[in-house]
Amino acid sequence: MRIFVNSMSDLFHDDVPDEFIACVFQNMAAADWHIFQVLTKRLERAAAIADRLP
Repeated sequence: MRIFVNSMSDLFHDDVPDEFIACVFQNMAAADWHIFQVLTKRLERAAAIADRLP
């Protein structure tokens, strides 16, 4: 099953805490039988915290 994460918002918006983003990625890693699609307009923020995500 393919799941579009935050299809009506941006997970990497400035108002979303890093800890929440990490929790979302931990849950995606735990549910490895799914395919998750994460789109963002905020590539700089995604790249800045990528090394701290599973």
